Amino acid sequence: MRVRYDRFLKDFKRLHGLNGKPCHQILGHPQNIQNDVYEELNNLKGNEHKEKYILLLQVDTDEENLHIVWGDFGTIYFVISEDHLKNKKFEETELCLQCC
Repeated sequence: MRVRYDRFLKDFKRLHGLNGKPCHQILGHPQNIQNDVYEELNNLKGNEHKEKYILLLQVDTDEENLHIVWGDFGTIYFVISEDHLKNKKFEETELCLQCC
């Protein structure tokens, strides 16, 4: 599923002239810069049972429109575990920053 989504996104960006443009999004799969965002969060926590996460918001470096640069032209991800989302515990939202 993830491989098909990545191919779709790549083709979508190419067809709509978005290559090299910021990739902001709500929900969906994170556009990882380094490692898998969800695995990175689980590794930081050292969880024996791995949490399943949902991407809430992804904000890319966007100097032109937002005047924002995350680290070395990175992306910031806001994610929440499935359990916290089901229980509407949005205060449990977590943040992950990845840079080039």
